Amino acid sequence: NTLFQFGKHGKPTTPSVPISDALMRLIGYYVAEGHATERYWIISSASEEIIEDFQKTLTTMGLPYFHRKESYDYQISSQLWSTLLTRLCGRLSQIKRLPPFWPQLTQHHLAQLLSAYFSCDGGVDGDEVTATTASKSLASDLAWALLRFGIVARIKKRMIRLPNKDVRAPYWCVRISGKQFLEIFQKEIGFVLIQKNIRLSEIIKKTYNTNVDVIPLNGGWLHDMRIKLLLLQKDIAKTAEVERSYIS
Repeated sequence: NTLFQFGKHGKPTTPSVPISDALMRLIGYYVAEGHATERYWIISSASEEIIEDFQKTLTTMGLPYFHRKESYDYQISSQLWSTLLTRLCGRLSQIKRLPPFWPQLTQHHLAQLLSAYFSCDGGVDGDEVTATTASKSLASDLAWALLRFGIVARIKKRMIRLPNKDVRAPYWCVRISGKQFLEIFQKEIGFVLIQKNIRLSEIIKKTYNTNVDVIPLNGGWLHDMRIKLLLLQKDIAKTAEVERSYIS
């Protein structure tokens, strides 16, 4: 129920902070848009809704902050919290991750964390909810966390050109598609931003292909094994209790 660490004699070395909706959203914002140094940490956002939300959280936690001029950066000068967030979630975008205690969170608190993250780093892309990250570990964490809600997400690797550089770097896109999974995301997680929630409602109302590879089997491998075992497609379909077309 609380977030803290213990020292050599069993005493907390950081303040005991109740696990709350606001704190989980703050961590979600940090994972998506945060950056930490040794003495302070920063959250960047141009969204008034997100800014208002994390400002309330910081005030509740008694953490002073200030807005850097001519930027979207909000700096929190706390070496203790900077160190804590770095250890929990990583410092640079390439090594970001969900905090290691996320499997211990209640469904509700995990939803708050994911909602904040997808509100910043994700959104509605075509007929999918997507989020793109430079961290392979974070993409994996997100996919596992979504599975807690029964949402099967897909991860696609993309090579993206870095700003002002003539080089490409690997990024991972977490994709949620299919009406079933989008409805679960809307009901259980959703966005902090009103406009993104409206866009999500719009694509759920549409009719489109809901095909999702629940088990990412290699089609060529499956075909070769079936031939070697002298099995017909209908044999596998009968055992799996699905139509033959699924095996095809």
